[in-house]
Amino acid sequence: MAKEKLLIIEDEASVAKQLKWSLEAYDISIAGDAQKARQLLASGAFPVATLDLGLPPSSDTPYEGFKLLEALGSLAPHTKVIVITGNAEQENAVKAVALGAECASLKAGRILFSQAAMAALPAEEWPGNVRELQNRIRRALSNCSGQRIMPEDLGLAESRMAQGEEKFRTLQEARDQAEEKCIRKALMMTGNNISQAAKLLGISRPTLHDLLKKHKIK
Repeated sequence: MAKEKLLIIEDEASVAKQLKWSLEAYDISIAGDAQKARQLLASGAFPVATLDLGLPPSSDTPYEGFKLLEALGSLAPHTKVIVITGNAEQENAVKAVALGAECASLKAGRILFSQAAMAALPAEEWPGNVRELQNRIRRALSNCSGQRIMPEDLGLAESRMAQGEEKFRTLQEARDQAEEKCIRKALMMTGNNISQAAKLLGISRPTLHDLLKKHKIK
């Protein structure tokens, strides 16, 4: 079975190499600048792409990355782009989502998306809510205990594409998963306000705190 194509748009060779290594399940192509990225995107062969906003000749600014995102609608309307930007560039991340990026990930050391997270992100039906995407990204960065962001860190179910056949769960496991999903959604809808989330869930604050500990939700 042919691998799904994925385009990495990144001018730093070491970062591009690390991304390629972590996403070896895909047929990877790399574009080191906006011009090459445009050529590859125009082919229509890439359902998913990752984008570093800082591209030459203006690598220190998001100018070229934003220009590329603005052209995406006509250049590659079916490609879903995951933007990767710096720790101190939250405003750029939000703007990137507003310009059509599927998601914006803030760089945190060497934390990268896992293969399962990369598969789950384009499969998710996003409602186009910038605040929701931003909250999920922040929660993923705070929940991630290793060097890979997993689907559960983003509040996403693992994709069948990444997982193969879905693992059979016991009734208790299914209940726990549904409970955790409901709690994460309440937190997302209330901007992580514990009191409002508890009210939305119909439980007390102490009960919600116990459930947060149970599911290791920070």
